[in-house]
Formats: sequence, structure tokens, C-alpha cells
Amino acid sequence: MLRSCEGCLEVLTNARRLGFTKIEFNVNSTVVAQVLRTRVKGSSLERSLMGRICRMQELEWEVMV
Repeated sequence: MLRSCEGCLEVLTNARRLGFTKIEFNVNSTVVAQVLRTRVKGSSLERSLMGRICRMQELEWEVMV
């Protein structure tokens, strides 16, 4: 799951850098999708990644998971 979260953060960062205002995630892992929707926390590293992902999601754009 950690690798998938890193991938999500990378996608959000690149999309923001390219100026996208809407983005849709199609993730293969139901666990990652659930974490992104509910913001459930895990290990300290996962919490750090999820915090960064959540902050990116809260910017002025539309993110669908």
C-alpha cells in the first residue's frame, strides 16, 4: 500500500505542477481507494504520506477517487 500512496502523491504533485484543475484516480487497490476516501491512518510513514496527499486534495481543484 505504501508504494501506491507514493504513486498517488506523485500524480497529484505532477498534475498540480502542470496546472490541472480536475483529476480522477483509478487505483487498483481497494485499500488505497478506501484510505484516500476516509483518510484512515496507518504507520507513521503512511500517515505522513496521507497527510501530504490530503493537503494536495484540499487545494482548489476537483479530485475524484
